[in-house]
Amino acid sequence: GTQTRDIASVMDELLSGVGAFGGFSRHGLFTVGLVAAPEGQPALELTEEDIISLERTPLPAALEPVVWRAMVGWQQNYTVQADLAASVSAARRTFAAEPQRVAAAEDAAIKSRQLLAREYGPVRGLYAAETDAQAEADRLFDLWSSGRAPYRITARPKAMALNIGNVAQVTHRRYGLHNGKAARVLGHAVSGVRNQVELTVLI
Repeated sequence: GTQTRDIASVMDELLSGVGAFGGFSRHGLFTVGLVAAPEGQPALELTEEDIISLERTPLPAALEPVVWRAMVGWQQNYTVQADLAASVSAARRTFAAEPQRVAAAEDAAIKSRQLLAREYGPVRGLYAAETDAQAEADRLFDLWSSGRAPYRITARPKAMALNIGNVAQVTHRRYGLHNGKAARVLGHAVSGVRNQVELTVLI
């Protein structure tokens, strides 16, 4: 379009459409990260010696308690139209009448086990191809249908070595973490006064 837009709104639209986030790090660099399952070699291990406090926090309402269907939009239609000439094909009429096409991944059995299971989306994806939207729907379904949860960790200065997007190994006597589990760092705040680091992680 020809409308003036600010950079922040454009970045938000691009990132949110692929399940990502962005912002300035404590080093002053703009970085992006994907809200993804914690996989790969941990950058750091946090044990009870390093952890001052640990608490499970609620998921966003759209994801709580678990997702049984994830939907992602593709091929956006920025001008929805219902009044078209008679010569327009049926396929084109269908396209023009809908704001987007939708790719979905689901497991109805989850809904029967979890009566409060949610439909997530459709996420307003900016994909041109259905295959790309389907891959993202599959990824989101795998991520949020498996009972993952965010945690808030207050840790000693050792945790300053972690950056947003890193994977850490968290071992603690609570929340079934006694054998250690991988955690994706989604938030990072340093308190110089208290000499502590507060992390938001996804386990």
